[in-house]
Amino acid sequence: MPRAGPVPDPVAAAFLAVLFFGILTLWVPAQWPVAAVQVALFVLVPLCSWRSRAAWHWILVPTLLLPATGLAQVATRRSVYAFATEEAAVAWFSAACALWLGLQFAGREWFRRALVWFSFLIAVLAIMQLFTSGGRVFWLFPSGAGGEAYVMGPFPYRNHYAAWITLLLPAALYEAFGRRANLLYLSMAAVMYASVIASASRAGTILASAAVVAAALLAWRRGLLPGREIALRAAKMALLLAAFTAVAGWQTVLGRLSEADPFAIRRELAQSTAAMIGERPLTGAGLGTWPTAYPAYALIDTGRFANRAHSDWLEWMAEGGAPFALAMLALAGAAAVYGVRTIWGLGLALVFLHALVDYPFSR
Repeated sequence: MPRAGPVPDPVAAAFLAVLFFGILTLWVPAQWPVAAVQVALFVLVPLCSWRSRAAWHWILVPTLLLPATGLAQVATRRSVYAFATEEAAVAWFSAACALWLGLQFAGREWFRRALVWFSFLIAVLAIMQLFTSGGRVFWLFPSGAGGEAYVMGPFPYRNHYAAWITLLLPAALYEAFGRRANLLYLSMAAVMYASVIASASRAGTILASAAVVAAALLAWRRGLLPGREIALRAAKMALLLAAFTAVAGWQTVLGRLSEADPFAIRRELAQSTAAMIGERPLTGAGLGTWPTAYPAYALIDTGRFANRAHSDWLEWMAEGGAPFALAMLALAGAAAVYGVRTIWGLGLALVFLHALVDYPFSR
């Protein structure tokens, strides 16, 4: 008789369900889906601790410093908008809970494969929806996104979508270059990559391409398969990437990569944010307060509401000061080490790089 596979932990399965719900409701212009995810995470942490011996990791120390920074800013009246800082502190604490839960379950093969399959299905949905929905989410709901932003599945902003796929693409590539890999995972990884090209995200395209190259090189260096087999699968991957990218369309992203000034508007936003940092380099203006503080430093008027600095790193320094940015730097360093060690975890380090030129961590 065939041997039964591992039985999923109910808490791990519930955590996956929360993650899936959070992604599928990103387009909803209301607070209730975010609050539902946060409450669920707050409940799952003690449940996980009660059901099993939970593992502690040093990286949780800088992670918990993130919400603590916001609470300290409110307590010492350093925030320019206390309510926004309180909300941001809750959001960062829920992120810490998600990270802690992820540390408990990410090493389980079924858990990672479930994330890969979900991301692959989102990629298929995103490509089909992009060309046939007229900008509607799931072909039904108005996205509320501006005309410039591509709606990719439940993501109303192309760079957020590209960051999500980049996060999970190395996990799909790990399966594709693993000993039990087959054409299925090679094809899944190629579709995920092609969907990033279709989204026309410039940073996403560069980082997704880097993920493919890095995963192949690390698989070869780690000896997951003989060198000849790695080369054969890399050749198959290249053919699949070319085929699926041709179907998804590369013209738009190529045009965006060829723009004479790719940092237009972003440059002025960065300069304004740098001025904010210079005024409060240690304490910051308060977590979640960049949109409130920005008008006093604005160099240009685009006619639109400036909701983000379009660089998470600059925004972290402006809102949380140097201590907050150093905590994030510790997380980024740990993500890079963990990613190289596991291959499948490489995506988080790439998203930290994406955060240099956009704001993937905002959701």
